[in-house]
Amino acid sequence: MTLGYDNSFFNNSPWSLNCEAGIMYTGSPKVSVTSNGVGGDLVKTAVEKDVKKGVNDAKTYLRFFPVLSIGFKYAFW
Repeated sequence: MTLGYDNSFFNNSPWSLNCEAGIMYTGSPKVSVTSNGVGGDLVKTAVEKDVKKGVNDAKTYLRFFPVLSIGFKYAFW
């Protein structure tokens, strides 16, 4: 969800300013692990364990991202 402003619709100047701020919700992260070759299931189990620990530690931080955008425009006409 964001809230923005753009003054190019309200003035006749070739210069204008726009900005947007808000938060983006991404949901819970999803990770899958596959392995084949040397080590197979043993490597897959070890990697899955590490990945699950890392994802669980980061879940609270990965759900929301701040969004900030500031722009300047110039019309050549």
